[in-house]
Amino acid sequence: MPSFDKHQTQYLHNKKLLNLDAFSETGDYKDWYITILFYSAVHLVDTEFSKTGYHPTTHEKRNKNIITLSQLKEISSAYVALYVQSRRSRYDCVKITKEDIEKAKEYFEKIETHLNKKTA
Repeated sequence: MPSFDKHQTQYLHNKKLLNLDAFSETGDYKDWYITILFYSAVHLVDTEFSKTGYHPTTHEKRNKNIITLSQLKEISSAYVALYVQSRRSRYDCVKITKEDIEKAKEYFEKIETHLNKKTA
């Protein structure tokens, strides 16, 4: 299973995509913008899980355990909301609005801020 460092590297790699015009909050791929935010959050959360030796193999397992791990409780609602928004953008073929992007960014920033404080 990937280590803390590998998850951290993947999070940073994914996040770089957000700087590309096509994936920006005003670009043509708003659905992918939310998906990129979500998968960046997945790797941030998995860095925390890797510290305990736990490596979730499905989204369902990760979602369940994010609620129970004390270090992640503070961000669990933001993470689950971002997960739902990501699924909606990927599978429900809905038009993603500027408001959807703003909400997704809020969720991600809460997750990122909380977890980066822990690694600093």
